Amino acid sequence: MVAVLAAAALAGTAAAVAQLARSAGSAGPGRGGRGEAAVAAVGVGVRTCTLVERTVAPTYDYLTGAPSPTRTLVTAVRYPTRAPGGSGEVARAGAPPARVRGGYPAVVFAAGYRLDPSAYASLLDAWVRTGLVVVAPVFPYTNPVAVAAALRVAPTADPERDLANEPADVAFVAGQVVAGAGGRGGCRLLAGLVDPAALGLAGQSDGGQAVGMLAYDRNDQLVAPPFRAVEVLSGGPNGTDPYVGGPGHPSLLVVESSRDTCNTPAEAAALYDGVAIPDKWFLEDHAASHLGPYVGTARRTAAVVAAMTGRFFDLELRGGAPGAVLARLAGTAPGVAVLTHAAVAPTMPWRGGGGVACYAR
Repeated sequence: MVAVLAAAALAGTAAAVAQLARSAGSAGPGRGGRGEAAVAAVGVGVRTCTLVERTVAPTYDYLTGAPSPTRTLVTAVRYPTRAPGGSGEVARAGAPPARVRGGYPAVVFAAGYRLDPSAYASLLDAWVRTGLVVVAPVFPYTNPVAVAAALRVAPTADPERDLANEPADVAFVAGQVVAGAGGRGGCRLLAGLVDPAALGLAGQSDGGQAVGMLAYDRNDQLVAPPFRAVEVLSGGPNGTDPYVGGPGHPSLLVVESSRDTCNTPAEAAALYDGVAIPDKWFLEDHAASHLGPYVGTARRTAAVVAAMTGRFFDLELRGGAPGAVLARLAGTAPGVAVLTHAAVAPTMPWRGGGGVACYAR
């Protein structure tokens, strides 16, 4: 087992910009020079694409109570721009993208229940500053506005059950990313902006469960483009189908807190242990809650998580070897986070005390 203590200093804006200058402009093994032109001053731009998915079978509309043959996914695209932007600045709506030869690696991100991508802005913007494009749909029935509206109409409704449909949503959005890279599909912004061969998945809480189902569920019959890396942030398995991993399956990073009162360490360990692949990592967080590291409220841990998750994607999606680099980047922060690389998840007793907020910041 390789154990690494992660330091909060890794996530400073200066470090992120320096990483982009060093690594976003250099091709990894076999990458063919993709992303060779680094962005000198890294800001974050954001635009919205509205994608309409025609479902194989109608899905339940929690507001009308009727089946719906389509699902509308309002999708935020965050991307590097040369407009200056430090870690404390918000993304600039409509800013011109800083395009590079070959395009950037892209990550499709799935939000948790009663959350939407804007809640994770600090984390997603940190990823963009390492040279990624982040594509994050608003799920039609589990975002905060939709849940509130559905419960007003039917107080006993359970919109969280729509999670069963969200792996297909993620697969559809990923397909639109690939299509968009070639100038097709419903999001023309992506034309020439992303590298369709360097695609990752990430999700938090229920969103983590959704991307895990898409990537590793044995019984999953969904059609999706190939993914090079997956991050499950405070998530777990779906509780019914077994998860598997093998040749051709994407690399995995699981992030979990010993103080998580919503998705327990045991659930995260079950997902990790079920995916039997050599390239998998487990980041143990010992100081924060279910949401804090991802929405910026647990600032010390959020800095570690942003740095390590961003660097993992940077290495995996560009064809690098993560082990030595992650070990070299890490410093010491006892009591904050520990990164391990092994066949089974580390023993991580649930300590509680991390707060009970599962759905709201």
